[in-house]
Formats: sequence, structure tokens, C-alpha cells
Amino acid sequence: MRVALALTTLINVLITNAHGVDVSCGNNPADIGFVLDSSSSIWPPHYSMMLDFVNSFIDSFQIGPEKVQIAAITYSDRVHKEFFFNEFTEKEPLKNRVSAITQKLGGTQTAQGIDFMRTKVFKHANGMRDGVPHIVIVITDGVSRRPEDTKEAAKKAKQEGLMVYAVGVGLKVDGNELADIASDPSYVFEVDNFDALNEIKEILAVKVCVKACGENRPADVVFLVDSYKSGDSHTKKSLDFVGNLSKQFEIGEDQIRVGLVQQCLIGGFPLSQYMSRDALEHDVKQVQIHDFADVMEHMTLRSFTVEEGSRPSAKKIAVAILDSAFPDEERVRIAADQAKEKDIEIFVVGVGAGASYRELTIVASSPFEDHIFEVESYDDLPDVTEKVKLNVCKDL
Repeated sequence: MRVALALTTLINVLITNAHGVDVSCGNNPADIGFVLDSSSSIWPPHYSMMLDFVNSFIDSFQIGPEKVQIAAITYSDRVHKEFFFNEFTEKEPLKNRVSAITQKLGGTQTAQGIDFMRTKVFKHANGMRDGVPHIVIVITDGVSRRPEDTKEAAKKAKQEGLMVYAVGVGLKVDGNELADIASDPSYVFEVDNFDALNEIKEILAVKVCVKACGENRPADVVFLVDSYKSGDSHTKKSLDFVGNLSKQFEIGEDQIRVGLVQQCLIGGFPLSQYMSRDALEHDVKQVQIHDFADVMEHMTLRSFTVEEGSRPSAKKIAVAILDSAFPDEERVRIAADQAKEKDIEIFVVGVGAGASYRELTIVASSPFEDHIFEVESYDDLPDVTEKVKLNVCKDL
């Protein structure tokens, strides 16, 4: 997906201004190593654009031995060490050194570049620190000479705890190889040309510098799923979205806890309740078919209680997935207002045209631009996963 809709919308959310101000990293420390393609296939002016991109990326960080450290290597037929983590402790000298990197020319031995970063650069003697994120950013404009070796080199890097991002530039890159290089599919970026690199600068900076969601503050996150009446396949896609978003949380006693409320999970009765046919038949007739108002009321009144596992000191967050109009809008409004009065922050994902934007605003917290997300179908839910995560995790 080339500068896809998901990436474009994320950029719109993440760019706080146009003046290169620190996007979100603050003083969070990290060791970030660049693996830069220096092969002959890159036109020299484009190579300069890549170096400018690296410098713009560096502008998003505070540089220093207790903050973010940068290292860089270039590769073509051979690997060239440009500088280690402990060589530059101030931003301007670091950027000057990046600008002075020369193009080496030759083939595309990506595997050698990744191996060198893992075995030579990420070493204590060269400034690597324990207890901080270890991040590798590979930038290339083509397929590596030995794709299987590249896959194996990336595998070893990831096994040793390096978080690897892959940035492919131009029409000759192989999306499958980028996926093999990266630690996660969301760590892959493709742009059509070197001019477009700046389009991904802010989002890439945010992704590599934000701490794991839940490390800074505990939170109780409850998902509300409204797809039961839409069929099993849509429910499955909703639950996949819940799972993929939850995978990016730090789950634990003092971090994030996750709950789920769905129409079909409300009510019912245990095996031990009935010992006579008449009583069972009577109560089965009284079973209610629940709608989203019931889901909202359950979340508001029960989900964030100590009995349900909620913690008084944790931030309270609800994420609702809606695909239909409300049969009882007033009950939904009352439950949403009560939830907000209890400091429950509500994010809403609207699927399709079933629920209008006005209805989404009834449920969502404000400002709406940070709490409402819309997709055309359940198949498009993956496109907003990262955007929802970034907003949910802002102070976690």
C-alpha cells in the first residue's frame, strides 16, 4: 500500500505544526540506528534527499547521552560504518555529519548492512545502552541482492530485541521483503519516490519514540462491540480489531487491563439456576434481545467497578465499534453522559453508513476529531488501528 489512506490520515493527526517542533518524544531515551542504502541505483540528488530526511527525522528528538542517540551505517557491495551512538551528543554536529555522508555506489547487500548494525553497532563499547528501546531503520530503494540472506539477517536482529522498521522508496522495492525485514507489518513504509519521504517523517518519528502503551500510566480499556446483528463475519472482524489493538498494549497488573461488552454477552443464566421445566420455559420467554443502549448501560454501570476488575487509580477508557442506528437514542445519550461524568473517555469507530456522524457524537468524548473514527466497511478496520491506538495511548 503506497502512501495509503491509513498513512495519510495518521499524518494528518500527528503533524502538530509545520515548523519541525518535537512531535512527542520529549526526553524518552532510545538508541536508533540507520541502515542506509548507498547503492548505484539511487540518483545522487535523491541520495541527498534521503540524508535530508534523516536530518529532519533527527529534528524530532532531543539528542544526548541520556536522551536519544543516533548511529548510522551505509551499505552497497560493502558496509561502511558512518558513526556510532557515542560519537555525537549534540544535534547540530550530528546533522552536519549526516549531511557529509557520501554515496558509495555498488550493489544492494541489505543483509550485510543489517548484520553489521546488529553485530557491530549495537554494542556497549559503541554507546548502546541497556533499558532503552533499540531501534533499526532500514531505508532502501530496491530489492536486495540476496533476499533470503536479508530475511535471515532481519530475523536475527529481531530475535536479539531490535525493533526494525523498513522504509522502501520507489517502484522497485519488494513489499514482501520489506515485511520480512520489519518487526511488524505496521513498521513497513512505502513511498513512491524520494520527494515523498517527508510525508512519513512525523509518523515514523512518533512510532519509534513513543513508549509502550501502558508504561507511563495504568488504564482500564473496555471495548463495546455492536456488530452482533450484522452477522458472524462482521463480529469476527470487530474482534480481530480488538485483538490487534490490544496487542499494542502493555497488559499487566499495573499497566493496561482490557474488557469486552457485546450484546450476546449480556444476561443469560448459569447451568445451576433451573431445576424445573416450567421455570425454565417461563424465563426463556422473558429473555431480552439487547441493543446498543444495553451495552452502554452495562459499560457505564458495571464494567468499571471493582467487582469487574477495574482499578480506582487507572484511567478509564471505552472504545465502541458501531454499525447501526440506535433504536433508543435517548437511553444511549443518558448512558454516555453518565459515563463521561464518571471520567470514562469514550472513543468511537463508526462502520459504514448505519450510524450517522451525529449519533457517533452522542457517544464519543470531545474533541470529536480525536475520538471519532469512520471506515466504510469492517474490512477497513485495520486502516484505523494505528490511529485509534495513538489517540488512546496519548498519556499512557
